[in-house]
Amino acid sequence: MPCDPLELAVLLDDAVDQVVVSPPHAANGPGARTQTAALDIYKDRGWGEWLDPLRLSEVINVLRQLLGNDRVIEGRAGFNPADATAG
Repeated sequence: MPCDPLELAVLLDDAVDQVVVSPPHAANGPGARTQTAALDIYKDRGWGEWLDPLRLSEVINVLRQLLGNDRVIEGRAGFNPADATAG
């Protein structure tokens, strides 16, 4: 999601218990059927840089710095409460 990672983390801090980070280019699980449409939207809107894994890594690092490792979960596990553990 295109944003200022620090502003996003500040907004999320008081609003949620945990954050699930799942990149739009991760083709696995039931949501994979929306992958092509999501990628097209990112590209059409000029957000291609947000598909770069390094950019996502930067966002995750900022979220973890402010929210803590235990509140930031990466990937599919975050969508299944039984499997959700911090990345």
